[in-house]
Amino acid sequence: MTPEQRSILREGRPTQQKKLLASLSPSKEKLSLRLLRTCTVEGVVKPLQLAMALQNLDLQVSLGDFGALEGSFEANADVVWVWWRLEDLAPRLVHRPLALDDDERKKLLEAVEGRVRALLKEAADVCKAPVFFSTFVLPPGPMLELVSVRHGPFEAVQLLNRILQAERSPSQHLLPLAEIVAREGLEVDRRMDLYGRLPLAVGAWGPLADGVAPFLLRTRRARRKVIAVDADNTLWGGVLGEDGYAHCQCGTDHPGNVFLHIQWRLLECKASGLLLVLLSKNDLGAVTEAFEKMPGLALRLEDFVEVRCSYGDKWQALGEVAAELDLGVDAFAFIDDAPFEREQMAQFQPQVLILNQSSDPVEMLESLNHPELSALQSGSRDQHGQYLAQKERKELQSQSQSQEDFLRSLGLKVRWSPLNEALLPRAVQMLQKTNQFNLTTKRHGESQLREWMEEGHHLGMIQVEDRFGDQGWVGLLIGLKKASGWEVDSLLMSCRVLGRGVEGVLWSEFLKAVQKSGATEFWGHHQSTERNGLVEGLYPAWGGVPLETDEEGCQSYRFEIAEVIEPPTDHIERIP
Repeated sequence: MTPEQRSILREGRPTQQKKLLASLSPSKEKLSLRLLRTCTVEGVVKPLQLAMALQNLDLQVSLGDFGALEGSFEANADVVWVWWRLEDLAPRLVHRPLALDDDERKKLLEAVEGRVRALLKEAADVCKAPVFFSTFVLPPGPMLELVSVRHGPFEAVQLLNRILQAERSPSQHLLPLAEIVAREGLEVDRRMDLYGRLPLAVGAWGPLADGVAPFLLRTRRARRKVIAVDADNTLWGGVLGEDGYAHCQCGTDHPGNVFLHIQWRLLECKASGLLLVLLSKNDLGAVTEAFEKMPGLALRLEDFVEVRCSYGDKWQALGEVAAELDLGVDAFAFIDDAPFEREQMAQFQPQVLILNQSSDPVEMLESLNHPELSALQSGSRDQHGQYLAQKERKELQSQSQSQEDFLRSLGLKVRWSPLNEALLPRAVQMLQKTNQFNLTTKRHGESQLREWMEEGHHLGMIQVEDRFGDQGWVGLLIGLKKASGWEVDSLLMSCRVLGRGVEGVLWSEFLKAVQKSGATEFWGHHQSTERNGLVEGLYPAWGGVPLETDEEGCQSYRFEIAEVIEPPTDHIERIP
């Protein structure tokens, strides 16, 4: 997105936005949005389509019937957005709170609370797509009276937002509409709201679309896994080789406070599951000394899963780190104050996301809010620790005389469990994110999995641990019992446990279910993609007989129970 395009999106008139949208080349990647609303929000549609088109996404928007929420979640869409307001759900509670007694206000509040809970449940039960619920905001009015009334609008907004935060399902997300409006300084048009329930002034739709687009974008763009960071004039102000660490700036006062905020943001990214890598054109000794002795630093050298200090090209160093971590370079984002380093990275590693476009520290800080660094759901999984443990495994493997010796030395322990409510969020997450070891790459949602669980199909997951630590729940197999026989719908494994044969436990448990049902054969499928080439020969190796390939390139296999091959799992301890 060029500065001129962004200006038209945020400040241009509707005619300018439509003209720019028409001039853009159509994107092959499409996203359908179902917009349910209790107020008039048509003004956001074109700016939002433009904002997504500038990110190479063709957004198709369908509007639900005005004011209709219940019964509107079943439409076939990739994403659903619910834009509701307290004054539309409970007008008497908002506009006449003082004319009501405490008991009447309490009953109205309980009614709208029950409706919100029911809509959350309905969306979880019937909607396969991710659903964004706008958070509630205190409506315009006499602020002092609204805040002080018991069971009034202020209490209602707080309660409803707590319900959204605490009771939403893994496929449901918050869209902080009030915060976006406040951050952008958008104008609320009271007159137009009274005329036609228009919540915002005409000029506010573009900035609002710019603020909402990253949330929708995260449903389509894979999250980056690693941030590669420069040191000088990025983590601190100054150059170690010229100024020495004592004269570099990082702390609570300006200008060092900007760099401290950059470090805080990087630590938040790490806590959310991203890996940090340091790429610095400095001597390792000088960098180590800086991290040990420079006052005010929030980061420690141990926060980086890899540290590369040399005077070579950073694009080459990044490629080496990617190979070391068993990741593609497309999993990396890069931030560096030097235009030369950014340009060279863009030229030689074009799949890397270049975060900042200037050397301005504030702009670098803002660039760390990029949607491809954010997770729709917060998580605390220790990716940093897992990759350090993976490095130890590699070292052990290099010292082992054979692959069999290495696998036995790992002390692998695997727990199998049928899918349940506690594991459901992890299963949905795996289905949405796993690409390499994934036979069909089907992206089922929570409601579909819950339906299959209730119908008694075979859905199983495995947890893996070894001498270096717990890898968590890392494998999923979905076997469906149909009228024509059993079918493997999905088989997927996290890339962090590949090469250890643990998928054999999933396969073994599924075979038990098939045999118990009395079936003598079943079917599986392999949908080839750009990223799952490593599973191409899996079904033939397990005894699958290839059948036809459909028009989308999906290869089917038939398995005879008597001829199925079970991969060896004698190096694995099964734990209850």
